[in-house]
Amino acid sequence: MTVEITVILVMSNIKIIENQSNSQITATLWDCLQVYSPELTDEEKETPPALLILKREHLGQLNTVVISPACIENDDGKVIEYYPSDNELIIEHCLKRIAIQNQNLIDEKDVKAISCVNFTMSQVKAELSKQGRILTYSEIILSLRILTRSIITITTEDQKNKDSITSAYFSRLSCLSNYDSDDSDALWFVAFHPLIAQDIV
Repeated sequence: MTVEITVILVMSNIKIIENQSNSQITATLWDCLQVYSPELTDEEKETPPALLILKREHLGQLNTVVISPACIENDDGKVIEYYPSDNELIIEHCLKRIAIQNQNLIDEKDVKAISCVNFTMSQVKAELSKQGRILTYSEIILSLRILTRSIITITTEDQKNKDSITSAYFSRLSCLSNYDSDDSDALWFVAFHPLIAQDIV
């Protein structure tokens, strides 16, 4: 009985979103999934659901996307749940551009779907400036943490097959800094989600 009640409570805190996609053939799967800025009501923004389940279509195939929010402790010690939003999408685009422009793209063991980039905050801010965007150092760091801690499961199925992949938006995040240098000179490292990597390899 306890198990049944627990299951009901968990399921009641899952939001299912249907989507009618008009994406063009040339759009990538990652773009068509629209996994940033999910459609939340004002109440849900205050108390985010435990999971989001999105229904997306790409090239005639139905994709089920399950997103778990990032749980991040703020300065007051309170843990806040974040779903990736427009800021995180902007950071993703900036890092993809840096990977291409600076030829910092790394393929691990010749697996093209696992790609990484090294960068500094100065590079990110310069790329943001090109887009007419301004984010503070703290906002950039928060976005990186959200992208690293938000877990996304994508399941694609047809009449014969069912494929599923689970990963964080950024599967790894690390930073190497010198105590004598400014934060903008610290060297950061990000490993992209495989579907993000497909956009840049």
